[in-house]
Amino acid sequence: MLSGAGEAGATLFSRLRIAYINLVTTATLSQQLIWEGAFHSTTTMSPNGYPVLSLLLFALLTVLSHGRSPSGFISIDCGIAGGVLYTDDQTTIDYTSDENYVQTGENRNVSSEIVAGLRYRTLRSFPNGTRNCYTLRPAQRGKKYLVRAGFLYGNYDGLNRPPVLDLYLGADLWGRVNTSSRDGRPVQMEILAVATADSVPVCLVNTGSGVPFVSVIELRPLADEIYGLVNASQSLVLFEERRDFGGRPSGGIRYPDDPYDRLWFTPVNTPAGWLNLRTSMKLTAERNGDIHTPSAVMTTSVTTGSVSEYLEFGTAPSLPADEIYVYLHFAELRLLRANETREMDIYQNGQVTQQGFRPQYLFPTSMYTTKPGFNVRHDYSIRASNRSTLPPVINGMEVYVLRRRGLEGLPTRGGDEGFISVDCGIPQGTRSTDEEATIEFTSDEEYVDTGENRMLPPEFRVRRQYQTLRSFPSGARNCYRLRPVQRGKKYLVRAAFLYGNYDGLGSSPIFDLHLGVNPWATVNASSPDGNPVTKEIIAVAPGDSVSVCLVNTGSGVPFVSSIELRPLLDSIYPLANSSQSLVLFENRRDFGGRPSGLVRYPDDPYDRLWFTPTSSEGWLNMSTNLNVTNPWNDMFEVPSAVMRTAATTRSTSETLDFSSTLSSAEDAIYIFMYFAELRQLGANETREMVVYVNGRLWSPVVTPFYLFTIALFTENPGSMDTREFSVRASERSTLPPLVNAVEVYALKRVEAQPTLDGDVDAILNVKEFYGIRKNWEGDPCVPQNFTWEGLTCTYDTSPRIISLKLASSGLKGGIDTSFVNLTNIRSL
Repeated sequence: MLSGAGEAGATLFSRLRIAYINLVTTATLSQQLIWEGAFHSTTTMSPNGYPVLSLLLFALLTVLSHGRSPSGFISIDCGIAGGVLYTDDQTTIDYTSDENYVQTGENRNVSSEIVAGLRYRTLRSFPNGTRNCYTLRPAQRGKKYLVRAGFLYGNYDGLNRPPVLDLYLGADLWGRVNTSSRDGRPVQMEILAVATADSVPVCLVNTGSGVPFVSVIELRPLADEIYGLVNASQSLVLFEERRDFGGRPSGGIRYPDDPYDRLWFTPVNTPAGWLNLRTSMKLTAERNGDIHTPSAVMTTSVTTGSVSEYLEFGTAPSLPADEIYVYLHFAELRLLRANETREMDIYQNGQVTQQGFRPQYLFPTSMYTTKPGFNVRHDYSIRASNRSTLPPVINGMEVYVLRRRGLEGLPTRGGDEGFISVDCGIPQGTRSTDEEATIEFTSDEEYVDTGENRMLPPEFRVRRQYQTLRSFPSGARNCYRLRPVQRGKKYLVRAAFLYGNYDGLGSSPIFDLHLGVNPWATVNASSPDGNPVTKEIIAVAPGDSVSVCLVNTGSGVPFVSSIELRPLLDSIYPLANSSQSLVLFENRRDFGGRPSGLVRYPDDPYDRLWFTPTSSEGWLNMSTNLNVTNPWNDMFEVPSAVMRTAATTRSTSETLDFSSTLSSAEDAIYIFMYFAELRQLGANETREMVVYVNGRLWSPVVTPFYLFTIALFTENPGSMDTREFSVRASERSTLPPLVNAVEVYALKRVEAQPTLDGDVDAILNVKEFYGIRKNWEGDPCVPQNFTWEGLTCTYDTSPRIISLKLASSGLKGGIDTSFVNLTNIRSL
């Protein structure tokens, strides 16, 4: 029985023995190294090229020094052998293996050719499963934490293809991680969040773009009073490295200088004319208000040579939907004379946001945005005011993206769940399968009560879904009722029409299409090229069903070949909401694709249709086999199969010119253009573009990112009859322009309000109870010229049914109890 010092020694020996066994058993025994020196020895090497003996000695030394980590810190070196503990020399923080935090994955070592810091020589990869999670505990429910994950690919798998993965904090999306690192440094992701339980889950989700992995995970408790924007319903994601202005060029500040172990870096490339300021004095306000900026950061700053020079800098480009919050940190580092004044005005994107600001001597002050910025770039200019005798200064900077929690959970979309696919006119009870999309279509019997099944003549050789149709020779309005759907959820609805002279008249009809009670489009079923006429709309479901109605306008018998409904994420196409919809104005364009190619499901999980247009003379096609990724909160989610191709020109002097089809002058047209760089550019290469519409500059300079989608779209609708687009290389560009894809939509206002839900449910139950087959289609009261026969409605606020006459309907049976639910009825 050991006690006292002997007991401690036994614990140490046990720890060391575990470390030794793990290191030796993972060694590659065939690799040997002859040490040259006073003597020769043969040493077994570990798989990552480090001597096992040296690692064993390192384990001994670091176990001896274990135990100095601050309270509440969790520091995980992913992929090291189980039981190994060590202390980081720079921070004195203890790092441990991940064996107690994750149950899946494989330990891997970066390539021996990669020079990596200690924490980045190993990693854990997850070749199996869509989602793999670390559980960080203990944590305190309701407490604020900094969580950081580091990724260094290091060609560990020999494929030389860094993956792209999604990172989640619990059930909430944290961000998308592109693990490619041009400068060889680790990719860092950091979030400030409130723990919702006694543990903090960090989950890696496979996006189909390579095997997820992680090198380091760290959790740091924060004081509850700092970063007031962080609460149970929202988090802050670090958008770019924190800046420590005026620090050592190769320096970085973290724990223990920053008690929360935030990482602060001195910008490497600063403008000519900037000067560094420094003090050895201690700042009087170590705990800096809402931020607690560390003194080590605040004791350095940058300034200019004169009051006429500005401090100008910007953030990296953000996405239009990103809610960006910027924190600027200031302190005066010299004691000013009586006749000296340092006073500054702060400009953001050319607009003054703060005037007459004076930094306090050795006292940190933070200026930060109270409302988010939504600009793609955030450019700052700090200028001496008219009263200032000294030039401007700045000490530090932080940039965050606000992330709302509980809006989107872990991805659950799989297969064609929620799809409604109707092959109109096929016999009752039969099904068909789309050959391209592998989607199963059903007959329309359960969605419509009226109409006739018809077939195209046998000489028409078309896809299965267009060989039959349903025509509606009777009634002014006939409707399909698509269900189940979820009230308030966003959907794509598509209807296709191929006339094919099914009736032998040789005259294709023209009729109107409604979505519920609101006009959608006019259908001219004439198709000179023999392809189906397709109408598509993105809309929010007003109830538990979506009605697609065909309205006879006196120009032929309405018909439909297929109807499709696809659920969308609520976060995409934000212009579509409960008060307005987006109607696809013309076919989506997939530039550079196969001439006869079509991209849809499963390549596009929302089953949008992307067509390759005919190339113009002089255009060249570009393509890559690599995946192109979208931003984490992308508003469009263009599929990689579309973004992997693009059109370009031979030289920077040539332009990409194309046009949209004619529209009426009153159409509110919105244009969406998508760009991604498909080749890795050399150091002396630049690709920049500007876009012109109808000869006028429409966009700022667009710099496409390598294998990463960016979108350019109209904030205000256009109303011109024609649109001529021209994508041109900028004056600075050394490479010709490119474009990957385009969508064009017309905005449709949702102006008519449907009948009150309770009345609709009640009258539909009456219809079903008595088997009523007359023109009771669509909404009972709206539009007013299509009010159901026998019904009288009032339109004061929400339309209501007030009278029902069924005397001549030949009804038989008892009294349906649903009549009771017509609560506004006055006569029956």
